[in-house]
Amino acid sequence: MTFAASANAVLYTGAEPVFVDSRSDDANVEAELLLEAVRTLQSEGADVAAAMAVDLFGRAADYALLEPGLAELGVPLVEDAAEGLGATLGQRAVGSFGLRRNGTP
Repeated sequence: MTFAASANAVLYTGAEPVFVDSRSDDANVEAELLLEAVRTLQSEGADVAAAMAVDLFGRAADYALLEPGLAELGVPLVEDAAEGLGATLGQRAVGSFGLRRNGTP
């Protein structure tokens, strides 16, 4: 479950998107599966340029797991918060996770 524009943005860069399943309770990415996919790809020698979470239906993805997990793996987090308007995780609004325009977390 995702939004086509998010996948198209990856394709426009010449990269190959890799999809993982979503959670049944809120349709956002299953964070553990995303981290497992990154580990698997890295172990196979793939260059994982970034991982993207798409906030769907006004709900935030599990950034409490994604941010530290991806940082540990050395993979930048990109957040598509377009469909998450108004959602928060803890005290942080969607759109405040992942990389900023200047490339900082």
